[in-house]
Amino acid sequence: MSHYQIQKGLFILPTPYGAYHTVSTSANNPEKSLLLNLLSQWRTPELTIDNLMELTDLDEEKSLDLLYKCQELKLLQGLNEAQVFPDKPLEEALPKYLEQLSASNKAMLADNHGFYLANIGFEHDTAEELAALSADIAMMHEKHERALQTFVNEESSAWAMVDAMGNSRIGFWPLYLKEHRFVLVLGGHSKLNQPALTSLIKSLCLRYM
Repeated sequence: MSHYQIQKGLFILPTPYGAYHTVSTSANNPEKSLLLNLLSQWRTPELTIDNLMELTDLDEEKSLDLLYKCQELKLLQGLNEAQVFPDKPLEEALPKYLEQLSASNKAMLADNHGFYLANIGFEHDTAEELAALSADIAMMHEKHERALQTFVNEESSAWAMVDAMGNSRIGFWPLYLKEHRFVLVLGGHSKLNQPALTSLIKSLCLRYM
């Protein structure tokens, strides 16, 4: 019998780090399955053992063990009130989230074909070039993924163009949702530790999962 106890009255949602962790690679594991199930719901579920077992598809003890692991890794957060995600078209929702993720107010989301779905701050021609580049970078990373993960020991496929001091001038963050792949492109200093990142990824999960 597990020695963990659930705190009552909380509603669970992935942290920005947890949301990114869920889609940062195409690999899967129990933590990502739980987080993806949470990101694919319109309303944040209450933290109860029955809900947790349904979300994890595990028995009570294993569900609690997984919850504790996700908590220790800072992948999950507990909210005092349930949140209902707004049902808005992507073309309306994405720019609102993107503008909060870059200090330079330059951000874009591209698909795996090299076309951008939303863009703020970049000129149209520049955005088209960067979207095409993002697709090439993602394919290059996938081609060498095993060697890169061995070398850097990091579950991420992000790339960046840096200046002479090592500061990112523009970064590319591929996001994997099963057979779909998107790339988040951010100019200048990124601000990924924002609720907007969770909302952006949640929007994609609700649309494409």
